[in-house]
Amino acid sequence: MKTVTQSSEFTFKEKGSEFIALLFPCEKEQDFQEKLESVRKDHYNASHHCYGWRIDPFHLTEFSSDDGEPSGTAGLPILNAMRSSEMINCGIIVIRYYGGTKLGKPGLIEAYGGAAGQVINNAQLKEIVLVGLFSIEYDYPEERVIQKIIGDQDLRILDQDYMEKVTLKVACDHRASDKLIQQLESVEHLGISFEDQGTDHLTLS
Repeated sequence: MKTVTQSSEFTFKEKGSEFIALLFPCEKEQDFQEKLESVRKDHYNASHHCYGWRIDPFHLTEFSSDDGEPSGTAGLPILNAMRSSEMINCGIIVIRYYGGTKLGKPGLIEAYGGAAGQVINNAQLKEIVLVGLFSIEYDYPEERVIQKIIGDQDLRILDQDYMEKVTLKVACDHRASDKLIQQLESVEHLGISFEDQGTDHLTLS
């Protein structure tokens, strides 16, 4: 899965109509709606504000709108461009300023889908990974044991605190959470404790 952390824009003209594609991050539908409202204000005299969004890598929700264009000629092509690039936690709005010449349904599909595909191609995409989060606490003499577990499970260290004891916040592939729990339970007799903090997603730079 891919996402963006910065907004991108792509503009082109087709038979007099101007199309402006905006790609931007959003993790909630409310984020998207606020951006859409802002874009509509900025481009209040545009003919159409068509869009698609895909949110939540664990429980995918997606939606699209033709905003007055013929059914299936704008929102769905935008959404399909996002699907083919495995985009998540982001939205695309394609603004159209009508230029006086009708494009027909095939032309509209190509224009809206092409605009969405191009703004994705031009953006700096980031990979999203789904992870299980764990907090691990242990005494300093057990550092070698923990380092072995980190290597065995290919853990990412997200935070570390070296006080009276060592506390690590780590992430593992969410599909490997049960295996990590088993390995941590096997060393609890050494005074190593852990807490399963659920699942989340990380955006890799």
